[in-house]
Parts: sequence; structure tokens; C-alpha cells
Amino acid sequence: MSVTMGVHVWDLEAGRRKRLANGGPAGFRKSFVGNLWHPFALVLARARCEPPRPALAEVIQILVGVAGGVVSVLLLIAEVRFDWRGHSMVVEHIAKAVSFFLGIQFLPNAIAAAARLGGFAATDFAGAYFLAATPAEFWRRYNRPVDQFMIEYVFRPSGGMRHPIRSVLLVFLISGVIHEYVFDVAAGRVLGTQMAFFMIQGLAVAATVRVRLRGWGRAGGVVMTFAFNLASVWLFLQSLDAVLPVYSRGNGE
Repeated sequence: MSVTMGVHVWDLEAGRRKRLANGGPAGFRKSFVGNLWHPFALVLARARCEPPRPALAEVIQILVGVAGGVVSVLLLIAEVRFDWRGHSMVVEHIAKAVSFFLGIQFLPNAIAAAARLGGFAATDFAGAYFLAATPAEFWRRYNRPVDQFMIEYVFRPSGGMRHPIRSVLLVFLISGVIHEYVFDVAAGRVLGTQMAFFMIQGLAVAATVRVRLRGWGRAGGVVMTFAFNLASVWLFLQSLDAVLPVYSRGNGE
């Protein structure tokens, strides 16, 4: 929450400077306070540009998101209670990582839809990132509010598509530092796994930022991207495991 609020303050100050540069007022906006609490409008101007949707569509998204989230939580509970002795660490990791991905796919989008119904600006957390054909496409679909912030304040100022490798790596470096800070404080020690995860992902995104797959190549790309994410997210979950045990300790680990 402290990181989210800090990002909102950054966006507020950037908006103030932009209004001043354009000859507009520099006053404090009351709407900023109303949006400070949630992570779905990190660039408030961008979130307000999201196309409006009928209330029924928002209600359906809430119901689908809650249902999918409940299923993922029940799966995780069953997996935590399951006796993994006699099963490899790889099997356990895949089962828990898929459940983890499912929860992130559904629950945040339900919260974003509820925020919009409540009158707040909000961007959906994610698109169908399970169907991403490259790491770059995955990150364009995943965590869209942070994507908007990074594009606005890191990617474009550092060169954007004119210098994509530099800009992409800078985005993932900053994201890695932020995540490392959050998990290291919670764990009470330096872990390093968040930086490793985000830099590996950053290199993969830089390598595929201009790639657009179609046909059978796209189908293969979806499988390879999913496998890559399953493997690399082990590093991410190691940080989580240092704070809240994720993996069984009875499988020879």
C-alpha cells in the first residue's frame, strides 16, 4: 500500500507539472484523494480514458472474477493440505503456480469492476495473459495499471521504441527494486530472488518486444511462454515462501 500511494503521489505531481506547462491550474485535485487507496488507477488520466461499460457487464465481470478467485483459493487450500511426500518439487510447484496465476487472473479484475461501479476510475488488472505468445505480450496483458505507469514515466522518457532494449530493461530494473524492497522488508533479510526474476523477465521481454507471432507459430509461442513463466515464477514464489510458506517441507527439500 505504501508503494501504491507513492506511485499515486508521483502521478499527481507529474500531472501538476504538465498542467503548469500547458498554462493550466496547479491546484490540488480532490479526485486524487478518492483514488489514493486503490492500485487500479496509477495513472489517473489514463484510467479515466478507459471506455465506459454497461453496469451489467461490470456485474458479470465481478461474478466471474469472484467465482474464478474462489476456485483458485480452494485449489490452493487443497494443495497446502495435500501430502506432497512422494511427489517431486516440480509437480508441487506447477500445481501451486497455476493456482496462483488463476487467482491473479480473476480476483483483481473483479475488484476493478466493483471500483468502477462505485464511481472510481479503474483499469482492469489483466487481460487473458494465459494466451500470451511471447513474454513481451504477457507483460502487455499483465498488471495493466502498472504497465500504464511504467510506459508513461519510465519507458517513454528513457527512449521508448526508439531504444526498446534500454527502456525495457530499465522498466524491469525499477520493478525489481520495488518488489525486492517489499519482500526483503517482510522477510527481514535480502533475498535477491525478486531482482533475479524481474531481470530474467526483462531480458525475455527485450528479446521479444518486436515479435508478433501468428498461425501455428503463435500456438507454439503460447506454450513456450507459459512454460517459461512457470519456470521463472519459481523465483518469485521463493520470495513469497520466505514470508508465508508456499512449498511443502516434507518432499525432501
